Amino acid sequence: MSARFDQEGIHVTRFNGWNNSIGGLRPLYPYEVDDPNSGYLMGERQVGIYLSHWMLWNYLTTIEGDRFFIFEDDILFAPNWKQQWESDLSSLPDEWDLFYVGNCCLKDWPDNTQYSDHIWKVTKAQCLHAYMVRSKALPFMLEKCQKVWAPIDLALVWECQPYFNTFARLPSLVFQNDTELPP
Repeated sequence: MSARFDQEGIHVTRFNGWNNSIGGLRPLYPYEVDDPNSGYLMGERQVGIYLSHWMLWNYLTTIEGDRFFIFEDDILFAPNWKQQWESDLSSLPDEWDLFYVGNCCLKDWPDNTQYSDHIWKVTKAQCLHAYMVRSKALPFMLEKCQKVWAPIDLALVWECQPYFNTFARLPSLVFQNDTELPP
């Protein structure tokens, strides 16, 4: 990934996430939004991803910056993505909190509204392989996402996005390698 970031002219700071196949943590609370009374508990991988994002947000509150661009380590960039991303940033409103440059599962939500050519104001953005977060949003995310009960992108959907100005880039500019994501 470091070589790919260098090719794209992106300076990144690597953040090592939680390897839950070693840690072995399990959630206490079931995720039942999609299937009430199922008792579904997330697996090791989902818990590790959850804790990794939460720990990263916590770290970001300790460093200077108004906005942070977070990439997972299994991403692919669309051709000319950087120029399009820079254009998208200039069209976002000043009060944005989350901006999903890569996303999924947005196509059929009736409450999405088009904000500009490729930017949509959304309420249920999913997938965290490439997203931006404002520093002002981090304390709220840390507080609301302490309970590990849903995959982290869905915890954000239910716990934070109703209170945030969340935007998504459609079509996405960053994708997950070897993963087919619904639009």
